Amino acid sequence: MTPLASITVKTIVCLLCAITFLSCPPVLAAKWPPKVASELAQGYIKAGKYADAIVVLNDSLQADPNWTDGYIQRAAAEFGEAKFASATEDYSRAIALKPKDKLLYSLRGSARLYADDVLGAIEDYTQAIQLDPNSGEYYYDRALAYSNLRKTQLAVGDISKAIQIQPKVSNYLMRAGLRLLLDDKKGAMEDFKQVACSREADLDSKINANIALCDRSGLFSAVNLKLAHGPDYYAYVIRAQVYSHRKQFQQAQADCDKAIANNAQKPEAFDVRGSAEIKSGQTQSGINDLSKSIALDPEDVCEGEQYFFRAQGYVRLGKTDLAARDKAIASRLGYNSEQDCMTDKQLKDFARKLTGQATSNAR
Repeated sequence: MTPLASITVKTIVCLLCAITFLSCPPVLAAKWPPKVASELAQGYIKAGKYADAIVVLNDSLQADPNWTDGYIQRAAAEFGEAKFASATEDYSRAIALKPKDKLLYSLRGSARLYADDVLGAIEDYTQAIQLDPNSGEYYYDRALAYSNLRKTQLAVGDISKAIQIQPKVSNYLMRAGLRLLLDDKKGAMEDFKQVACSREADLDSKINANIALCDRSGLFSAVNLKLAHGPDYYAYVIRAQVYSHRKQFQQAQADCDKAIANNAQKPEAFDVRGSAEIKSGQTQSGINDLSKSIALDPEDVCEGEQYFFRAQGYVRLGKTDLAARDKAIASRLGYNSEQDCMTDKQLKDFARKLTGQATSNAR
């Protein structure tokens, strides 16, 4: 009997599945050894097929309950399925097998953070720091957890330690946001400058930093580089704002047209195009765009900016009652026509997004 003759049909199917593992049912993995199951699961996870990965790993973990990497992989798949409590349990099983593994505490901390067990997350990040006090990543993670609890001063302490160890762009952005929340605007702007001037910063980080710094020249350069890589809604809107500030209204409108072609369900491009049209004398078109912006998102009216410019349009058309109404709304919302950069409120909202506080209650 040749070796090939001894191979059963099921074995051949399994071997084929091992080669093209994403196309075969995960139930066939029941008798595969951990190495093969791990490769299968990793393939499913990369493809976003988290449930299939969990099925594969369930069978193998039943056969070998001391397979640490299996628990870690299953936790990753559960994380992808937003099953954060299950992921926490699997990381706990892995920690029981490897109690000195610093990374496992960090991973369980992240699962707990997403499960809204922030205190548990802090405990895990603290344990990771104790096991490896020279890792800036763990200080960053704990800073994020402290920020979720609104313990901003503690978060600043941790992120400052992270910067000492690893002066990364993400660390500076996090500290800048935290400093803004503590009303340390000077310190925040110093951190934003570090990001804006960094050669390592990605374009989105540079754009965020230049927005906060109100550096339109740096912002214009960063946005142009962003658009060189392809169309981007917010990049078009931001460049349109810069054009409008330079009184290049035709270019501003052209960029807004591109943004709207990219996504006509967002309000920002209609807002910027509308204000540019009002400034350039295209009154009715400006009123229409500003009204569209308000209608798309009545809760996000840029502190009254749309109402302020629409009021100007109504004045030109002699619609004094409508103009007075819009001026009153803009005033009530706190719009200041003399404000050339982000207001303190806008900076605080920006800071909450940078530090995770804007989304911590939504999880």
